[in-house]
Amino acid sequence: WTPYAWLVYLAFFAAAPFVTGAPVRTQVLTIAGTLAILPVYFWGYWQIGRRVIWVVAVFVLFGTFFANRNPAASVFITYAACFLGEAGEPSVGFRYLGILLGVVGLESWVLGLPPDYWVPALFFAALLGSVTIHYAQRRRLMAKLLAAREQSGHLAKIAERERIARDLHDLLGH
Repeated sequence: WTPYAWLVYLAFFAAAPFVTGAPVRTQVLTIAGTLAILPVYFWGYWQIGRRVIWVVAVFVLFGTFFANRNPAASVFITYAACFLGEAGEPSVGFRYLGILLGVVGLESWVLGLPPDYWVPALFFAALLGSVTIHYAQRRRLMAKLLAAREQSGHLAKIAERERIARDLHDLLGH
C-alpha cells in the first residue's frame, strides 16, 4: 500500500493550478501530466539496478516541463530521487543522487527556472533521496540476514540428521 500513500504529493501537483487560478491550458496540461506519469510511477516500483535511471529521467523531464507552469512541479524531482534507492548499493545511489541534484541545479540556472521550483526540488530530493537510499540498503541487508538465518537453520537440521544417522549406525553396529 506504500506506493499509493506516496501519491499524496502528486495530488498537490494536480491541485496547484486550480488553487492558484492558473489558465485553463495549464490546468488541462497538469491533469494530462498527472495521468501520464502514473504508469511510469508504478512501473518504477518494478525496476531495480540501472533500469531505475529511465524512471528517474522521465520524472526529471516532467519536472522540467512543468517547472514554469506549475509551482508544485518540484514533486517530480523528489519522486526521481526516491527511486534512486533501488539503483544499487548506497555508493551508487548517492552518486546518482549527486548527478540528479547537479542536473536540476544546472538546468534551473540555464533555463532560469523560478526559485519556488528549484529550492524545494533540491532540498527535498537531497533529503528524501538520502533517506530512501539508506532504507533500501537496510532492506537489502535484512533480506540477506534472513536468508543466512534460514540457511543456518537448514544446515543445523542436516547436521542433526547426520548425527542421528551416525548414532543409529553405531548402535546397530554393536
